[in-house]
Amino acid sequence: MEIKLDKIDQKLLSYLFHNFREPITKIAKQCHISREQAEYRIKKYENSGLIKGYFTLFNLHSLGYTKNYIIKLRVKNPNREKLSQINPQKNVLTLTRVQCYGEWDYGLTVFTKEKTNILDFISQLYDL
Repeated sequence: MEIKLDKIDQKLLSYLFHNFREPITKIAKQCHISREQAEYRIKKYENSGLIKGYFTLFNLHSLGYTKNYIIKLRVKNPNREKLSQINPQKNVLTLTRVQCYGEWDYGLTVFTKEKTNILDFISQLYDL
């Protein structure tokens, strides 16, 4: 079932995307609607499945992670056990580890503090 959105819905959803932790009164005020309207619409979005949840974005740069890498791997005999063998290392943050189907077997999103950190991390991947 397709959900129809009016201009208020679009404005509210856009504001929620960037400011979901704000109090409902502030959200309503920024969208120029009443608190009750904002609460009703948000509950409607959640119940219909339009909003499935809320998430937090981290400022990894403030933790010293200045480099971002997306690594795609092909390995012999891919399986979940191999994916779990990808070990964290000092100054390397593996944010996502997923098993893929198609051209690549695994996909990783990795953040490091320095370029040399990624070279050490990649060298461990050869053991897969």
